[in-house]
Amino acid sequence: TALATKLAQALDASHEDLRDRADTHLIDVLSAALADVPGEMSRGAQADQLVSRFPDWARVMDYFLRRNRDLEDALIALSDRMTHDPFLSETLHSMLSNITAIRASAEILYQVNDLGPEQEYRFRRTLYEESNRVSDMSRQLANYLGESGEILSDPATPEEALEALLKRHDWAFDALDTLADALPESVDAPARVDTVIAELLLDGGLDPTSDAARLARAWLHQYAQDATAMPLLAFHTAGAACAWDPVTLAGQFGQSVHAVMRRLAGLNRPRLPAPPMALVLVNAAGHPLYRRPLPEFALPRHGNFCALWPLFGAFTRPGQISLDTIMLSGDRAYQTISIALPRTPGDLTAPQDHVAGMLIAAQDQATFKAAFPATARPVGASCRICPQHDCAARTAPNILA
Repeated sequence: TALATKLAQALDASHEDLRDRADTHLIDVLSAALADVPGEMSRGAQADQLVSRFPDWARVMDYFLRRNRDLEDALIALSDRMTHDPFLSETLHSMLSNITAIRASAEILYQVNDLGPEQEYRFRRTLYEESNRVSDMSRQLANYLGESGEILSDPATPEEALEALLKRHDWAFDALDTLADALPESVDAPARVDTVIAELLLDGGLDPTSDAARLARAWLHQYAQDATAMPLLAFHTAGAACAWDPVTLAGQFGQSVHAVMRRLAGLNRPRLPAPPMALVLVNAAGHPLYRRPLPEFALPRHGNFCALWPLFGAFTRPGQISLDTIMLSGDRAYQTISIALPRTPGDLTAPQDHVAGMLIAAQDQATFKAAFPATARPVGASCRICPQHDCAARTAPNILA
């Protein structure tokens, strides 16, 4: 610390300028985690010392804190699923009805001694038919829960399994990009795309019949469509020329702004430099439809986003671009581009199903030419890990403090 101070003085720079920006995020996370640890030493000082002296261990702790948060969100989602899953509800209700019929028939056969042959046959047949129904439903329920159990063992949810696959490829699939360039209008292009996607699922260890595979298949098909409509090299060239303006790119390629945002979020690659960008798309209920986080900008997996994000303000101005500058806990500002669009054109009588998207880039890495607000407004990642206790928009207590 003393050496860093001397270097800062010699270079006429601030102490923060010499610190890795990622360190600030680690210090904030660890400080929040240490908030409930007894002791008189400054929590910020402890976190700062840990990050400075043992950066690898600090990143390990950050990983497990994120993992703990994700598991808690997964537990909430699974609890909600067990409570509201229509298959479980209907199956258990039907099983209870069948068991009631079996018990009533068995009681009659046991207690009544003067049943005629036809009546006795009818009750025995009821026992046979209802027991078969219970057996069939039990088997279906066991298969359903068994499949879920395989999915949930590791990773915890189908969404987490999808994210594991996307992380492995850093949200970029060169095989699909290459195929889109080679076979943009070929007759056998759909079959070739299906083959490549099947290979990607196999390499990712996903059971083709699982919920995780169905999610991944839909995600990869969308990626293939975007790659066909916006070829990688042409899109990168056009993006660099217009400073990654999603509206300009949407006009050039004839695509929606959300489609362009998806392409931009997966564009930064070793051979194609571009600003790293995060992206989240949610429906009007706040359910995430697309998540592409950044290492220092986490996106909750099961909703529970910060209500102050510009993402949600976009729903009040459908079709209008919103440019904002936000700041998470710490000192790093982010530029965001948000817009809400209808998922499908619809008609005059059908209600509009809007989806809001927010593209996120660190202010010190973004090269957008648009005029963003100079002053960043503070926001959180999620109420459960946000240290701003006096926030009027808080809906849940901070689990780390």
